[in-house]
Amino acid sequence: MKKSIFIFFLLLGLQARTQSNFPLSWLGSYEGDMYLEYLDGIKDTVPVTFDLLETGKPNRWTFKMTYNSKKWGTMVKDYEIFWNDSLKSPNLFLLDEKDGILIQEVFMNQRLFSHFEVEGGHFISLLERQGKNLYFEIRCTDPKQGLVSRSEKDAEGNSYQVSNYFQYTVQYVVLKPKKKGKK
Repeated sequence: MKKSIFIFFLLLGLQARTQSNFPLSWLGSYEGDMYLEYLDGIKDTVPVTFDLLETGKPNRWTFKMTYNSKKWGTMVKDYEIFWNDSLKSPNLFLLDEKDGILIQEVFMNQRLFSHFEVEGGHFISLLERQGKNLYFEIRCTDPKQGLVSRSEKDAEGNSYQVSNYFQYTVQYVVLKPKKKGKK
């Protein structure tokens, strides 16, 4: 029994150390083509660059995504991601949009997740490492167009309501490390 408990805590400690390599082992500049997909297919492709770099401030890194759309022009999301002791976990981060908006980011299983709402729309983002590349995805749902259903009553007479949110678009990109000397 003692050996089992020791192995459990050893594995837990190894996982915590593995988790803590974010964002340091992910630092760099990346690029790729983002696809904007709707129910009836891919509607647009936008070249993007992503920079996850040190800022020179402790536990704070750039988190900058630049969209270079021929149709809409260049749009820059120049954010920072940070960690501090008040977050109570090495796997909780805050994305600072530098305008008063903070979005909680959770790092689990070598993936960075967030789920937030903007003016009634729900957004779920994912950033994960795939070899040398990063994969970024953001899903957009509209709760107003969702489906609400209720289960039949169980043996104790309980019934459960489930709300399903309508996903109307997904944007995704495989970000590859920028080649040296390329701006």
